[in-house]
Amino acid sequence: MKTLNSALLISNAEYKYKLNKASQVLREPIASWGGQWTEQKLIAFEKYVNAYLTIMNKNRDKYN
Repeated sequence: MKTLNSALLISNAEYKYKLNKASQVLREPIASWGGQWTEQKLIAFEKYVNAYLTIMNKNRDKYN
């Protein structure tokens, strides 16, 4: 049986193989993502965003 996929006729087995292969590429172990430096950057970014929003909210009427 053939499946229409991206304007190409391929078998179901070929389609499942390609789908499985693509999902393996997209999958990333959570334990290996980031590290201490990433955590430090995210904390700094969170502080920056909170400060920015505080300033902007205080001046909302001025620039509205």
